[in-house]
Amino acid sequence: MVRGSRIIVTTRDKHFLISHAVLFEMCESKILNKSESLQLFCKKAFKEDAPKEGYAGGLPLALEVLGSFLCGRRISDWEDALIKIKQVPYNDILNKLRISYDMLEDEHKTIFLDIGCFFKGWYKHKVIQILENCGLHPTVGINVLIEKSLVTFAEGVIWMHDMLEEMSKTIVFQESTNDPGRRSRLWSLEDIDQVLRKNKGTEIVQGIVLKPSPSPLYKVHWDPEAFSKMGNLRLLIILCDLHLSLGLKYLSSSLKVLIWWGYPLNALPLGVQLDELVHLQMINSKVKHLWSENEYFGKLKVIDLSNSKDLRQTPNISGIPNLEELYLNDCPKLVEVHQSIRRHRKLMILSLMGCVDLKNSPNKLEMFSLKMLLLSDCSRIERLPDFGENMTSITDVNLMNCKNLLCLPNSISNLKTLSTFQDVQKSVPCPMLPFGKKFRFFPAHTTGLTLPRFVSSLSSLTVLDLSHCNLTDDSIPSDIDCLSSLESLILSGNNFVCLPTHYLANLSKLHYLELKDCLQLQSLPVLPPHVHLYGTDSDVREAGTLYPQKIWKLFESSDKEIKRI
Repeated sequence: MVRGSRIIVTTRDKHFLISHAVLFEMCESKILNKSESLQLFCKKAFKEDAPKEGYAGGLPLALEVLGSFLCGRRISDWEDALIKIKQVPYNDILNKLRISYDMLEDEHKTIFLDIGCFFKGWYKHKVIQILENCGLHPTVGINVLIEKSLVTFAEGVIWMHDMLEEMSKTIVFQESTNDPGRRSRLWSLEDIDQVLRKNKGTEIVQGIVLKPSPSPLYKVHWDPEAFSKMGNLRLLIILCDLHLSLGLKYLSSSLKVLIWWGYPLNALPLGVQLDELVHLQMINSKVKHLWSENEYFGKLKVIDLSNSKDLRQTPNISGIPNLEELYLNDCPKLVEVHQSIRRHRKLMILSLMGCVDLKNSPNKLEMFSLKMLLLSDCSRIERLPDFGENMTSITDVNLMNCKNLLCLPNSISNLKTLSTFQDVQKSVPCPMLPFGKKFRFFPAHTTGLTLPRFVSSLSSLTVLDLSHCNLTDDSIPSDIDCLSSLESLILSGNNFVCLPTHYLANLSKLHYLELKDCLQLQSLPVLPPHVHLYGTDSDVREAGTLYPQKIWKLFESSDKEIKRI
């Protein structure tokens, strides 16, 4: 090699370059556009640039193989080949596309097949949650697949080229070409129905995902014990409305993730053993009571029964010691919170938003792991439970639109870590709330806003957020000037015409004033030089000096405590 030569290294594995500390510019090869794809395809299929009829997916490797295969063949051969390609790729295609797949570790192969058969087009965070609950390590695994160009990630969604999706399904199909009950993954309604109707499942089946159907309700005649032979079924996801004409007597004890939208029965099968279950989601179900009083699910961490129209009581969770998240949003007949919740040691999120008939709750909560208590739109609730002194983790309480709430308990002062307290009605007596390093209060978005009495006493408060409160020139709370430590004032989204400044006179530490999206604002006052104005742009007639957005440095110091209302 002579001096001045250029070396181009190509690889499907970006991590290979990183791990060998190769210090040169990396350029990711893009898929071909429509014109380029067509040109490459035609060169292979017709030995010329001019197209006839073609099939292009933007992947040069797939185009090369398909084009070479169809070169010189009759139109009828093309039509027949296109049908077969959509079903099962030819070996030449499969062998080339499998180069990177065959070199994966076993767990990464599992993740690749799960994505290809089930999760293409799903949000990445949801895929990660499901696969983690299946006992896999998807954060690392998905990154490996991205580096090897086997999957892509865009706008929060996991994607895969059509040919790679076909390859993944072909790999599973070839596990048993004639018997779907002996394949590791089932995704088509036809195969799933055949296996469950005839009770043909085996221990080979690991996952079943039935995606939404165009039919509003699909009646199936599945064997009530159809899952009894699937000893390794870890994943069952049903996302369409089904009517089980014969009921259901059994679920696989190996299930780790059970997601069944519109679950058509009143409860889980009697005496069901789900010792491995981690994630249970039955949105829009017919459930009235999930299980009997004495069921034990030692590994279960997430329960979501939102939009279950017939549910009347939260489940008994005394036998679920590791439960972390309980979602029962928009259950209109839910009237009671089971007493087993009050002392649960692991529950972190309790969400009962939109339970319009909920009235009764435990007298006292002593849940030291609870972080979020979400009760917005519980319009009949009149009182909150008392909060025990050991509730040292809670950060968020949401009481938006709790119209009948009479008062807040004095024990709310025990919530020393509370940082977000959302939308208490103005008529509700508000005791002194705790105030930690961060505090954010969302007032009702009405005119004539007055801050709760306790706010003016917060001399250490540094950030006040009154954005989108429908404030006008005359309705800014006058007691803002009592906040002597205030550094940032956020007034975005309000209806000022000419911003008054008399209330800023005593705010000697104010550095940051935000007026973003104040569409009525016509002019600005002259502000002290230490106040940086943000969010006005050029559509406001300037009367003072606008400062650059260096104020964000105020938030970058890791040792600065930002206290926010």
